Amino acid sequence: MASLTKLMQKSGKKAYALDVVVPGIGRKRIRLGSTAKRDADRFCNCIQSIEDAIRLGSPVRRQDEEWLRNLPPVQFDRIHRTGLLDRTSIPSRMLSLSDWVTDWLGSVAVNCSKRTHELYEQSAALFIEFHGRDVCLAGLTRSDADRWNDSLVSSGISMASVRRHIRQLKVCMNAAIRLDILVTNPFDRIESASIAAKRERILPDDESMLVLNALPSTGYKLLFALARFGGLRSPSETMTIIWECIDFDQDRMEVFAPKTGQTRLVPILPQLRAVLEQAAKETDELTGPVLTISANNHARTIANAARRAGVKPWSKTFQTLRQSFETILSERFPEHVVAAWTGHSVEVSRTHYLTMRDEYFTEAARRSTKRSTHARNEGQLDETVQNVRGSGIACKVKPDDTLRNSPARIRTGDRAIMSREL
Repeated sequence: MASLTKLMQKSGKKAYALDVVVPGIGRKRIRLGSTAKRDADRFCNCIQSIEDAIRLGSPVRRQDEEWLRNLPPVQFDRIHRTGLLDRTSIPSRMLSLSDWVTDWLGSVAVNCSKRTHELYEQSAALFIEFHGRDVCLAGLTRSDADRWNDSLVSSGISMASVRRHIRQLKVCMNAAIRLDILVTNPFDRIESASIAAKRERILPDDESMLVLNALPSTGYKLLFALARFGGLRSPSETMTIIWECIDFDQDRMEVFAPKTGQTRLVPILPQLRAVLEQAAKETDELTGPVLTISANNHARTIANAARRAGVKPWSKTFQTLRQSFETILSERFPEHVVAAWTGHSVEVSRTHYLTMRDEYFTEAARRSTKRSTHARNEGQLDETVQNVRGSGIACKVKPDDTLRNSPARIRTGDRAIMSREL
């Protein structure tokens, strides 16, 4: 049984010590120092609960384990030195934040792409820099997560980046929960769902062809056409596609996406086919990579070509080209088909790709004006007919289709129905 003992320090202050019986070892004393009586009583009750669980062979209560993990490292070490925790699943040492992040990054490296691992490292480095390397992992609270979230927002980075950092730290803390290192996730109440990126522009076909013709070589024209008229991600898909995946007979090409690890079929539009055929004529053998240009300065080269063609350059060069491909084709083909061609779900398409075009407003105004003119003409016709009838001039007016098909003109042998119609 755990018992609380009051001590008197040399300074005259009251202190407390806890005597606990460790199964298989004997009685041990844990000095609590100068503390409040209510805190010492809580300490005693939790230790007693842990001692009972060990003696009965039952697992430690969740709330007691959480209390242990939130203790300062000094007090945790005093409890662990007694041998009381040796028969529990609680680790023998309090992991620091930096130690856990290092272990976790090493474990996820084999299950994610290189780019994803780099993003994890960036988010973890920002979190460690804010809280310090030696802070106890189990001592992290929701307030610590909130303070870091507020600092990210105030730093001026986009909200999409803030949520990405929070989302990746959630993954890190969930891994600690699975290993019983943490009880709750400090980030579980912070919003981390991805938000749509700001889409400022869609490049129509006519402007795209102007930029395409202004590019300096067939290689750059092919790069541009694969992104704008093929919807390929650049450079992960455009730079890795090979001639063996191009099927000119069926007007389609097979594209492997390193981002998702999946292969999809993409149609070869006429604009893309023309550039592919030109590149095929300049190639000795249709084997190996389709693009052989340098992997650098792509965005700068396309921006310079746009200026020469009289087209205003745009930000996020290849994302805008891919968004333009999907938005324009979605006006002609079913949404799920275009989403399959671009290699993601319909939900992702709606959130991150489909964009409002200025042409929609012009077309809506034009159609609204036509309908208004049509209605005005019909109103004038009705007024003319009424004037003719009032003048006594005989005229033949076409019967209204609504009256012709009304229930009153239905002929049936059922007298009950006829009575209701009349």
